Amino acid sequence: MAAESLGSATAAMAAVNQHIDPVLLQQTMNKFSNEMEKISMAEESWDDMVDAFDGDGIEDESDQVLNQVLDELGLEVGNSLANISAPPSSNPISTTFDEEMEEFLATPTSKKQA
Repeated sequence: MAAESLGSATAAMAAVNQHIDPVLLQQTMNKFSNEMEKISMAEESWDDMVDAFDGDGIEDESDQVLNQVLDELGLEVGNSLANISAPPSSNPISTTFDEEMEEFLATPTSKKQA
């Protein structure tokens, strides 16, 4: 069985090799390599440009502004939470739903389908 599989694979590879021009394949691979090199250089240039505009000073300043905004929001949320009253101890809607759900889950499957 393994010999048959190996023979089939060899035959398939031989058929593919008959249809491939090695010179054309090499030219295509060279073009691909050149284009990948261009992309790599463009990416490196882009990274250098972004790094030039994104210095440490900008990050520090943005962190300070962000922390200030979060502190102000924290104070506002804290003050808002102090004014909220506690929810009622019993909610008849949720109690009814809970009871119905428990009853449904306790019902055998045959009765649910009927």
